[in-house]
Amino acid sequence: MYRAGLESILGFKLEGARLRIDPCVPRWWREFDITYRREKTTYRIKVENPLAISHGVASVELDGQMLTNDEISLSDDGQTHIVRVVLGEKPAEEMPEAANEISQKEQIR
Repeated sequence: MYRAGLESILGFKLEGARLRIDPCVPRWWREFDITYRREKTTYRIKVENPLAISHGVASVELDGQMLTNDEISLSDDGQTHIVRVVLGEKPAEEMPEAANEISQKEQIR
C-alpha cells in the first residue's frame, strides 16, 4: 500500500539510477516534501502546486539548475541535494510538437 501511494499519488518513480517525480494529487495539495536516501546521498524533494492542479510537471530543478528532461540522475556522492518540482504546464517553447500542431491548423484556415 505504501509503495502504491508513493508511486501513483506522489509520482515517485525510480528507474535504476534515475528518478522521475510526476504526481497526481488533489488540487488542494499546495505542496509536499519527500526525503529520499540512496546509499550515502540524501535528496530533499519539494513539490509545489501554485496553480492548484492535479497533475502535470512544469519544471524540475536539481540544486538550483533547471533540468531539461524532468529526470533526476541519482548519484552516490554523500551529499544532500535539493530537488524542486513545480506542477503546471510546460512553457510553449518546450513543447515543439504543440507549436507545430497550432502552426498546421493555422495553415489549414
